[in-house]
Amino acid sequence: TILYKKNGSWQTIFSFDELLNQDSKPVTVTFNALGGKMTIPGYTNPREEFELSVSQNSFVNASSIPIPTKDGYTFGGWYTVPNPNPLINGLFTDMVPVTQSIFLYAYWIPNTPQQ
Repeated sequence: TILYKKNGSWQTIFSFDELLNQDSKPVTVTFNALGGKMTIPGYTNPREEFELSVSQNSFVNASSIPIPTKDGYTFGGWYTVPNPNPLINGLFTDMVPVTQSIFLYAYWIPNTPQQ
């Protein structure tokens, strides 16, 4: 819970309890590796796209977030827009509540050749 003081008494700005206790329905988090591949437990072949169903207003377990690979690149995280500017667009993590179905895109950082 996040509070602030107004006229000598504490007021609630935001409550995780209220967020988590709302009626929830399943929503989908779609991970797109944008040319990379993800190894997903239960699937034989690596995949470029993976859908994960979670309860609305819940958090994605960190161990459920795939880490893709791509030759010549380093994975830089999941973002809600393809080709993000990491200084402007927010990084998706297991600390972000999922309030609706979303698409997440891999951010790739080109590897620098060794000199």
